[in-house]
Amino acid sequence: MASPTPTTTSAAAEPGCGRSVLRLLRSPARSRLPFATAARPRGRLATSLRARAPLAAPELVEQSVNTIRFLAVDAVEKAQSGHPGLPMGCAPLGHVLFDEFIHFNPKNPAWFDRDCFVLSAGHGVYAAVRAAPARWIRWRHGPLGQGFANAVGLALAEKHLAARFNKTGVKIVDHYTYVILGDGCQMEGVSNEAASLAGHWGLGKLIAFYDENHISIDGNTDIAFTEDVLARYEALGWHTICVKNGNTGYDDIRAAIKEAKAVKDKPTLIKVTTTIGFGSPNKANTYSVHGSALGSKEVEATRSNLHWLHDHFHVPDEVKRHWSHHIDEGASLEAEWNAKFAEYEKKYHQEAAELKSIISGDLPLGWDNALPTYTPESSPDATRNLSQHCLNSLAKVMPGFLGGSADLASSNMTLLKMFGDFQRDTPEERNIRFGVREHGMGAICNGIAVHSPGLMPYCATFFVFTDYMRAAIRLSALSESGVIFVMTHDSIGLGEDGPTHQPVEQLFSLRAMPNILMLRPADGNETSGAYKIAVLNRKRPSIIALSRQKLPQLKGTSVDAVSKGGYIISDNSSGNKPELIVISTGSELEIAEKAADELRKEGRTVRVVSLVCWELFEEQSEKYKESVLPSKVTSRISIEAGVTFGWEKAAIRLSALSESGVIFVMTHDSIGLGEDGPTHQPVEQLFSLRAMPNILMLRPADGNETSGAYKIAVLNRKRPSIIALSRQKLPQLKGTSVDAVSKGGYIISDNSSGNKPELIVISTGSELEIAEKAADELRKEGRTVRVVSLVCWELFEEQSEKYKESVLPSKVTSRISIEAGVTFGWEKYIGQKGKAIGIDRFGASAPAGKIYKELGLTVENVIAAAKAL
Repeated sequence: MASPTPTTTSAAAEPGCGRSVLRLLRSPARSRLPFATAARPRGRLATSLRARAPLAAPELVEQSVNTIRFLAVDAVEKAQSGHPGLPMGCAPLGHVLFDEFIHFNPKNPAWFDRDCFVLSAGHGVYAAVRAAPARWIRWRHGPLGQGFANAVGLALAEKHLAARFNKTGVKIVDHYTYVILGDGCQMEGVSNEAASLAGHWGLGKLIAFYDENHISIDGNTDIAFTEDVLARYEALGWHTICVKNGNTGYDDIRAAIKEAKAVKDKPTLIKVTTTIGFGSPNKANTYSVHGSALGSKEVEATRSNLHWLHDHFHVPDEVKRHWSHHIDEGASLEAEWNAKFAEYEKKYHQEAAELKSIISGDLPLGWDNALPTYTPESSPDATRNLSQHCLNSLAKVMPGFLGGSADLASSNMTLLKMFGDFQRDTPEERNIRFGVREHGMGAICNGIAVHSPGLMPYCATFFVFTDYMRAAIRLSALSESGVIFVMTHDSIGLGEDGPTHQPVEQLFSLRAMPNILMLRPADGNETSGAYKIAVLNRKRPSIIALSRQKLPQLKGTSVDAVSKGGYIISDNSSGNKPELIVISTGSELEIAEKAADELRKEGRTVRVVSLVCWELFEEQSEKYKESVLPSKVTSRISIEAGVTFGWEKAAIRLSALSESGVIFVMTHDSIGLGEDGPTHQPVEQLFSLRAMPNILMLRPADGNETSGAYKIAVLNRKRPSIIALSRQKLPQLKGTSVDAVSKGGYIISDNSSGNKPELIVISTGSELEIAEKAADELRKEGRTVRVVSLVCWELFEEQSEKYKESVLPSKVTSRISIEAGVTFGWEKYIGQKGKAIGIDRFGASAPAGKIYKELGLTVENVIAAAKAL
């Protein structure tokens, strides 16, 4: 079929449309050092445009593209879940890009100078990965726009390393970053933040494909998205190209990519107009093909329409042979690079050694000796200033250390004094100016971190503004990217800026997030210790919360003790039997120590514990934790300038702050949403929002409770309500009540008398059904069991002590909670002897029932826990 020639347009010619979701495809750079010995290829490949195998014949290209389409169709159909529309529409682009342009070695996915590919528009099962072994590609699937911003980070890393290590005539760092994004990505603000920076920095080796398919989940994109995307990108400093026929215009796609690669001084956006679900006679170009299986009848109709008469999951031999040429080609590309690097190493020994450490992630010997240490005689200082000493000390000894702030460098104290600014014409420098773009900053740093193990990006803003970048922080944790988040102004101690800038719930919100370290140092030694931990943890991010106000250097603090998470800084008792333990973090540790001194003057034995990092403390042995917080010592005080929520264990925010009674309706409230996977499955959100002052977090279990939740939301005009709702069907339970929701927690069933059940099972939302079924089984065995719905913790806490005692009698200590979220915080209601059943990790991609079973959210597990109490 003839196709129009791709043209470079002014954006006014072709307004943008389209929609998809996010996946990050990236080869696992951490797996091994990519200097494998390989035979040198015959001849030399051109540095600027490496040789590729001859193009496939048109018939073979068409067959390869349909192979991709039907691998996606068959996979989604077999799983009865997924998103076939995008791969059916983007298969031509995917095939041309992977088969003819992307440089990689399927046999060594860690080869340093391979091209990078990010699928930001990713709710598709993107079968183009079949063009190379799956292990070459690393998937990351998350909120829209994140992948695009990650790609900006990858391209930044390439430009930075190329500027530092390339020499005249020797391009040792020379690869492209490609990204596919859709309208969903374009609508998200994070993509505009990242695109603005990419244009400002002139990232000429970043090529973005905008899949314009006109369809989103709600229907045609013209219901909410009619802007001229290309005009916007031109204004942001991008080169733009339009491919009008992305369905069959293979030559157009090739020409567009070649044109993009010829532009060296700015990134390129190629708008490719496609048909979502291409080939499906009845569902192509409709929202129904976006996020669900075609159905067996439509699958067969599509096979007939595209003349695909093969079995399911079939890859024709000729296609397999053609795709397999990448194995030899990739090995040849890497062998050429290895030979080039060997020559480079002979001439530029120091630069080669630095680059090797960045590629491998190996830390310089004795690097931690560069971190400053302090004595009680050292001058008081704000930990943000002490942090700057750490940053500058590390930058001197670690070649991959770089980062910056969201327009707050002089306040966050994050400038590296021996380096200049990373800019379009000075990309070798290490201070990155992100401007007021917190979300983009975090996502870009995730991209830098996954580029090479030895690149250690840090980014900074005020602690309260983690709310602007939470999605990026969460994906950093989920993708095991060791970004260092430097967060200053960590409490009410920042003073005059007032409550909008004073974080109170953020500490606990972030402590609830899996696979992240939340560190709050109290002085210079602990600040150095926090950075030491952050550098050593390459597979989980660290957040370091720092003070604005000056703090003394305390006696008893230690750089190395921070690795324990919690430790004793002073104690006048013996035999591990203090009368009182005072536990604190950060700036309040000074207060704890002063109070302890006064009590000791009165003859009390007092231990002061710094709990600088809860996550690290929980990882210590039971013996060590008992040595710090002995269970027999029940007189304990905690002091921290934040919410007290959680200490039992040891745009929404502004709505709460301004007393605006907005109703936030949040669906897909748990792992019950299933196959979309851990990036879409909330596990810590319930707890983090419960920690926020002046807000109601309601999680109803059925129809009555849902009606009750809306009744409460309407009545509360001076505080917002969040109603978390399930995707999966739930039964209407006996004992639930519209009006009882106003109590926050209430009894839905009980076979005991005299307010003396043997066991209390407490639950919320979709898990209340599990609690009730487990109670029924236990009652058959003669047990007396009470089931409590704790639909809204905040409302329950507002009830009288008499009412709360009637629901959760203090003498009944055998308690179980079950909720599809983190167990953090449930100690408040189950006590020290109870059992919390939940999810202290990220979720998984599978049908809801299977995930619930695998993660222990089952009737059987509740029964087993009950019998173990």
